[in-house]
Amino acid sequence: MKYLHKLLMGFSIAFLFVALTGTVAMYLSQQALKESIGNGFIELAEEAIDKIDRSISKRIEQAEAYAINVAGDPDLRESNTRFAAMDDVQGYIDEQEREWRAAKSDELTPFMQALILNPLSREIRDEFLLEAFYREKYGYPVFAEAFATNAYGAVVALSNRTSDYRQDDEEWWQKAKEAGKYVSDFNYDESAGVYSLDIAVRMEDTEGNFAGVFKAVLNIREIVDIATVVHLAEHNEEMDFRLLDREGRTITATDDYEVMEAFASGRLLPRLSAATAGFFTAKSSDEREGDEFISYAHSRGSGEYAGNGWILVIEHEKEHALQPIYRLRAILVIIAGMSVLVVVVICLYLYAIVSTPIRRLRKATEQVAKGNLSVKMPVESHDELGLLAADFKKMVVALDASRKELDALNKGLQNKIEEGTKEARKTAEEAEKAKRATLNMMDDLTEAMEKQKRLEKIKTEFLSVTSHELRTPITPMSSEVEMLLGEFFGKLTDEQKKSLELVQRNITHLDHLISDILDISKLESGNMKFLMKKGSLVAVLQDVVETMKIKANERNISLTLKADAIPECVFDHDRIAQVARNLVNNAIKFTDSGGEITVEAINQGDYALMKVSDTGIGILKEDQEKIFRPFVQVDSSMSRNYEGSGLGLAICKGIIANHNGRIWAESEIGKGSVFQFTIPYKLSAMKGEVELFNYSEEEALNRFMEDIKKKGYRIVQGKEKELLGGNVIDTKGKLRYDLSLKDLEEKGYITGEDNHQQEHIGSG
Repeated sequence: MKYLHKLLMGFSIAFLFVALTGTVAMYLSQQALKESIGNGFIELAEEAIDKIDRSISKRIEQAEAYAINVAGDPDLRESNTRFAAMDDVQGYIDEQEREWRAAKSDELTPFMQALILNPLSREIRDEFLLEAFYREKYGYPVFAEAFATNAYGAVVALSNRTSDYRQDDEEWWQKAKEAGKYVSDFNYDESAGVYSLDIAVRMEDTEGNFAGVFKAVLNIREIVDIATVVHLAEHNEEMDFRLLDREGRTITATDDYEVMEAFASGRLLPRLSAATAGFFTAKSSDEREGDEFISYAHSRGSGEYAGNGWILVIEHEKEHALQPIYRLRAILVIIAGMSVLVVVVICLYLYAIVSTPIRRLRKATEQVAKGNLSVKMPVESHDELGLLAADFKKMVVALDASRKELDALNKGLQNKIEEGTKEARKTAEEAEKAKRATLNMMDDLTEAMEKQKRLEKIKTEFLSVTSHELRTPITPMSSEVEMLLGEFFGKLTDEQKKSLELVQRNITHLDHLISDILDISKLESGNMKFLMKKGSLVAVLQDVVETMKIKANERNISLTLKADAIPECVFDHDRIAQVARNLVNNAIKFTDSGGEITVEAINQGDYALMKVSDTGIGILKEDQEKIFRPFVQVDSSMSRNYEGSGLGLAICKGIIANHNGRIWAESEIGKGSVFQFTIPYKLSAMKGEVELFNYSEEEALNRFMEDIKKKGYRIVQGKEKELLGGNVIDTKGKLRYDLSLKDLEEKGYITGEDNHQQEHIGSG
C-alpha cells in the first residue's frame, strides 16, 4: 500500500470518527428539535380542547343552576301531584304519546299548545334559552331546545314541540335520574334539527325526592366557533385542525369535511388513542399529497365535566412542519462536504513533502539488494528520514561483515546436514518396521472383536427365534385346555380337571418364560422399545400395589405403599410398572403367611428411590449380585421350592439401566430383603445398546477406583455405596452424567492433592 493511501486512510479514519460523532449529534439534535416542534403543536391542541371543555362545562353549570329553579316551580309540583293521584298513570301517558306522535310535524294539538304556553314553558324560553339575545350576539341560539319532565317521564314544559311526549324510555332520562347528571356524545337532535350535545339534569323537590328531569340541547356551533380554534385556522394557513369524537368521526374541521365522517376509524385511531397527547408522522389520505405531521390532544374535561373523549387533531404538511430540521440537515451536509475537500488537499500536500526523500531512499535499497554495498545515502536531512538513512548506512556495513561470516558457517553446516541425513534415514527404517508390527496386531484385534460381535448376534437371534417358535404352539394349546376345562366337549371328572389345571398352569408358566426370554433378547440386542413420557411414578406404584393386593391377601400378607411427594418425570410407564410388579411378586412368593411387604417412593433430590421390603426368607450376601444375571437362581434349600425362570430380575436390571438408573438388593437370611432401584428426574439420552451383565457392583467400583487413582484421587471412606446408590457410576465403573472429577470432589465423594483439572470419565 502506498504512503499516500496510508495517509489518506489515516485521515479518513479520523474523519469518519468525527463524521460518525457528528451524525449522532445531528440525529440527536434533529430528534430534540422534532420533539420541541411536536410539543409546541401539542400545546396549541391542548389549549383549544381545554377551551372547548371549559365552554361545555360552563353550559352544564348553567343548565344545572336553572334546573334548581324548575324543580321548585308550581307547574312541576302540580303535575307530579296530579299524576300521583291517577289510577293508571302509564295508560294516560301512553294515550297522550299516541296522540302526540299522530300529529303532523308542523301541527300543534290543543294539548301541545297548553304545554308550550304554560308559565313554566314561557319562563324556559325567556330566562334560559334567551334566543333573541344569543342570535344577536353570536348569530345562532346557544341552546336549540329545552324542556322539563315530571317524575313519571311526561313532558311538563317545553320551549318548542319535541318529537315525543314520553321521555322516561330515553337513555338520557334514565341516566340523569340515576346519576344526577348526563351529557350525551355528539349527535343530531331531530326535534331541534341541529348537531348538539344533550345535557340532562335530575330535579328534586325540597324534601330530596325525585321530581323530574330538565333537558337542554346545546348547539354544537358554539364549540365550532371557539376563538382559539378559529385562530388556529385563520392565522396558520399551512395547518388544519379537526375535532373528532371518541370513535374518530369528524365533529368539525377547517378543511373540507362532512359531519360524522369516519376520519380516523381504521388508519389513525389506534395511534391517536395511544396517549392523552402526542405527535407522529403518517401517510396522507390523499395520495397526491406528501406525508403529514400530526399532533393531537384528548379532552381532559373541566370542573365536574369529565369530558367526552374528544380529540383535537392538528394536521401539517410534514415538509412545512419540520422545515427547521431539513434546514439544519442541509447546513450540516454542506459543512461535511467542505471538510472532506479540505482533508484531501492537506493529504496531497503532506504526501508531496514526505514521499520525495522516501523515493530516494528506496532507490538506494534497490542497489543494496543487487549486492552493491558501496551505495551512498541521498538523504541528508535531520528529521526522522535522515536518521533512518544513517541507520541504513550502518546496516549496509554490518551486512558486508555478516556475509563473510555466513560463507564460513555454510560450509560447516553442510557437513552436519549430510551426517544428520544418514541418521534420519536409519530411524525411519526402524519406525516403518514398528508400524507394520502394530498394524498386524490391530488386524488380529479387529478380527477377534468382529468374531465376538457375530457370536453375540447369533445368540440373540437364536433366543428370539426359539422363543417365537415355542410361543406358536402355546396359543392353540392354551385355547384347547380352556375349552376342555369349560366342558365344551363333555363333562370332566375331578381327576381330569386337576390334570388339565396342572397343564394350564404349566402352559402359563411356559408362556411367561418365553416372554422373559424375548425381553432378554431384545434388551441385549438393543431392540427393546421404550415409550418415554412424562408422568407420576407414585401413580404407577399405586396401580401395581392395588393389583397385587389380591394375591397378597390370598396368602394373608400385608402389602402397603408409602410415598413422598415425587415430582413428575419422564419414564416408560408400562416398563416401570413391570419392574415394580416383578419385585412385589417376588416378595409375595418368598414371604410366608402373616408377613409384611412395604413399597416406598422416596424423593432424593435429583432422583427417586423406590424400595420393596419384605419379611421373607432373605438372600445370602454372596448371592445378592448373582440374582440379577440371566438364568441365575439362588441354589439353596429354601429357594428350590419356589418356581421361576431366573430372568425376571435380569429384565428389571435392563429396564432400569435404560432409564439411567440402578437396581440392587440388600438382605439378611431369615430377616427379609430390600430391593431398591432409582429413576433420575432428568433422563439422559437413551442408550442404543444395553450391557446388563458385564460387571458386578464391586467390580464396577474397583474399576472406578483404579481409574481415578491414576489421576491422583481416591474415594472418601464411607462414600462407596453413595456413588453406586446415587446412580453416579454405571455397571462399567464410568460416570453416568457429564460430571468432572472436580465436581465429585466438591460434592465430597472423592479427594485428591493438587489435582484440580477438570477431567471427565465419559459415560459408558
